[in-house]
Amino acid sequence: EETMNVKRLWGLLKKNKWLIFMSTCVCVLLMSVYLYAFSVPTYQSETEVLINQSVPENTVVQSQDVQANLQLVNTYTSIITSPEFYQQFQQY
Repeated sequence: EETMNVKRLWGLLKKNKWLIFMSTCVCVLLMSVYLYAFSVPTYQSETEVLINQSVPENTVVQSQDVQANLQLVNTYTSIITSPEFYQQFQQY
C-alpha cells in the first residue's frame, strides 16, 4: 500500500496549481454565461412597510409629526394605486 503524506500532497498541488486555477476559471466563466444568458429567475419579491403611530389627544404637533404624516400619505397613495390592491378590491 502506498500512503500519501502532507508534504507529497502539497507538492502535487503546487505542481498542478495552474491546471487547478485554469479549471476553476473556466468553470466560473461557464456558470456565469449560463446564469446570465439562459437561466430564468424563479423567485422575485417586493414589499412595502406601513408604519403608523398613535398620537394622544391634546398634544403639540411638531414638524417631525407633519413629515411623518406626509410620508404616510405617500405610502397610502402607493398602496391604493398598486395593482395588488385592485386585485383584492375586485374580489369583493
